[in-house]
Formats: sequence, structure tokens, C-alpha cells
Amino acid sequence: MKITIENASVMKLRDNNFTGFIMGAVLFLVGAAILVFLPKDILPMAVGAVFALLGLYLFFTTKIVNVVLDKGSGKFSLSLRGILGGGAREMELSRITGLILQKSISTSRSSKGNSSTNYDYTLKFVTDSKEEIPLEFGRVSAGLTDMIVSPDEAKRRDAKKVADFLGVQIKEVWPPSVGEMMGMIKSSIDSQMAERQKP
Repeated sequence: MKITIENASVMKLRDNNFTGFIMGAVLFLVGAAILVFLPKDILPMAVGAVFALLGLYLFFTTKIVNVVLDKGSGKFSLSLRGILGGGAREMELSRITGLILQKSISTSRSSKGNSSTNYDYTLKFVTDSKEEIPLEFGRVSAGLTDMIVSPDEAKRRDAKKVADFLGVQIKEVWPPSVGEMMGMIKSSIDSQMAERQKP
């Protein structure tokens, strides 16, 4: 998500989602190559078809996201554009009462047994009616450099820019840390032990 401040009254958030379009095209080409070049057995044909269909789905459902925060006109504008259409939404900027920066962790495993972990960030605009309008705020692959430079800090800075521009508070929703998880597990075990010891 790219954040630009055009002037004192206009901020834009834009995500071209090139990764989604590229991944869709790559998956389709891999699937098509499997269908064309591998033996015409049921398994290669099924795998090729799955890859090709998944690639087409990803390519055609990926959207370019554009958000305009305009203090001059007092408008919040959100537009989604994709190959198969899109949508738009507009409302009064004054209806936005807060922001939520949410982080989730996803892990995927390759066929070779290697696993990779990603941090997914979502920025939610909270309205006066408690509605949450979510935006994908970025995905970062976890690695050793996270110990030195946390990707959380960069996302916090970007979210704070938006919050400061709007003059609203920001709340963070993070997954529990290892220490918190261990505390929850210990608490659960302690309560189960206490239940068993009751006469």
C-alpha cells in the first residue's frame, strides 16, 4: 500500500496489487505447461487444470485499490478496479471515528517440506456506526531480519500517518506473543487441575 499526501487536505492510499496479477499469470502458465507438455495421464491433467483455473481466478479477481481522503470536500472515497469490473464507495470523512491496525500470521508448507511464514496487515477504517472497512495493508515474509528491523514498526508508522491525517485514534490488534500463549496454556492447565482436585 503506497501512501501519498498530495497537499494539506488530500491523502491517497493505493495498492496496484501487481503481485496478485503476476501470481495469477504464473499459475495459469504453469498449469497450461503441465497440460501441454506432460503425459496425458489423469494426475498431471488434474494438477495442470487446478493450477490453470486457480491462476485464472486469481488474475481476474485481483483488484487495484484506491482510497482518497479529502478534507477539502469532506469525502472518503474507495474504489476497486479489476479486469472483471470493480466497485466504489463514498461517504463523509467525518464518519470515520478511528482506525484498527490488525496483524495476522499465516504459515504455508511447500511440497518439499519447507515452510514459510508471512505477516499480513489489515488497516480498518471504523465508522460512527461501528462498521469496519478493511484494506489489505501489506504482506511481509518473516525472516531473520525481523529480529533486527521489525516490519511491525514500518506498518505502525504508515498507519499513524493516516490516523494523524484524519485526527483519529488507532488501535492495534496483534496475535498473542509466545509469552502470552504460554501464559494462556498454563492458565488453562491450572484451571483444569483445580477442577479435578475438587471433591
